[in-house]
Amino acid sequence: INKWGEKNGINIIISVFFSAEEFIIKNESTLSYDCIIIDVGLKGMDGIELARVIREKNKEISIIFVSGLEGYIAYGYDFDAIHYLIKPINEEKFSLCLDKAWSRNYLYKEDKKIISIKRFGEIINLRFNDILYCESHQHYVEINTKDAKLTIKKKISDLEKQLDENLFVRTHRSYIVNISYTKEIKKNSMVLKNDIEIPVSKMKKNKVKELYFKFF
Repeated sequence: INKWGEKNGINIIISVFFSAEEFIIKNESTLSYDCIIIDVGLKGMDGIELARVIREKNKEISIIFVSGLEGYIAYGYDFDAIHYLIKPINEEKFSLCLDKAWSRNYLYKEDKKIISIKRFGEIINLRFNDILYCESHQHYVEINTKDAKLTIKKKISDLEKQLDENLFVRTHRSYIVNISYTKEIKKNSMVLKNDIEIPVSKMKKNKVKELYFKFF
C-alpha cells in the first residue's frame, strides 16, 4: 500500500486491526477511512460479517476482500466491494484495486457530489451518490433517488451536462444512469442493484461498457 502511495504521490495512513471485534470497538463512533481491506478468514467474526457491519454504517467506503477461499466471491457483489482477491495477492491487481478505490473516493468528495436543481420555484440540492437514474418524459425529467422521485422541467441533455461524466452515463435518449449502481450489463440493457432494468441503445453501448469497466 505504501509503495502504491509513493508511486501516485499520495500520503498514506494505515491502521491495522487483528480481528473484526477489535475493528468494531475502535471504530464505534466513526468510520474515517477511504478504503478497508478485509481478510475473509478472520477468527471469531469473519470478514463477511464485518463487511455487513461496515455497510450498515457507511455505504461509500471502498472495501477490498482478500482470501484464500473462492467460495465467498459472490459476497463481493453483495457489499459493493472493489474486488475479491485470492491469495497469494498479485501486486498489479492489488494496485488496480487501490486505483479504483481512490477514484471512488474522489467522486464522493464534497466539491463534486452536489447538484442544485430548480423544481417548481424551489432550489433542491442533491448528492450525486443519491441519484440512481434519470428518465425523460417529453419536456420533463424524473430524477430517481434512493428515497424519492423528483420531477423537474428540463431537457435530459441539459441535465446530463450538470452531472459528472465519470459517474453518470447516458444509456439511451431517455435515460441517464449512475454507473455505481449497476448490477449487471445485458445485451440491450443494464440492471441496477434494485433490479430495475434500464435500456441501452446500440449507439450508447460502448460508452456504457467503457465507464462500467473503468468504475468496477
